[in-house]
Amino acid sequence: MARYEQLEEVKLTPEQRRIWDECKAGPRGSVPPPVHVWLKSPGLADHAHKLGAYVRFGTPYTTEADRNRNPCHSALLDRTV
Repeated sequence: MARYEQLEEVKLTPEQRRIWDECKAGPRGSVPPPVHVWLKSPGLADHAHKLGAYVRFGTPYTTEADRNRNPCHSALLDRTV
């Protein structure tokens, strides 16, 4: 069984669709994989995607480099192999 299932836009409930559209219209410009998981619980997704966008794009601690790449992978990308 897959741990993650990408949702199809055409199968979203109205509540899921609202959150999906907000995500796409926000600073990410897309619906990242965590949101697909969170949308199984729209109440969680509504708050979690806003928190994630604020932390990533809306704080004074967010650098330009962080805005342009996934901060979770930064350490791996910057490592020399």
